[in-house]
Amino acid sequence: MELHSRKISVLTAPKLESVTVNSPVAIAQYPNLKRVAAAASESEAEQFRRIGVQAVVERGSPHGSHIATAVLEELGYDAAKIAACMQQLGERIAAKATPAPVAA
Repeated sequence: MELHSRKISVLTAPKLESVTVNSPVAIAQYPNLKRVAAAASESEAEQFRRIGVQAVVERGSPHGSHIATAVLEELGYDAAKIAACMQQLGERIAAKATPAPVAA
């Protein structure tokens, strides 16, 4: 995988042990690559941060919205625009989940 030109690597299902073992190599080979891990808890997020990996505890609705927000912010997108986009996305998903009325 070509990582030299990438700015961010998102670890969507990271295993702390594997990331810990691989972190020194990743930092040495890709010093400008920011790694963002989706953490299962604040405790796990803190462990990722200790090894130099930015971590986000995903509690957003829709699922994935917190990590998506963190990535977009890291890329320099406007926070207000990101928030509006995430709200619209949540509304679209909620609308699709609402059952259609049954004709009488």
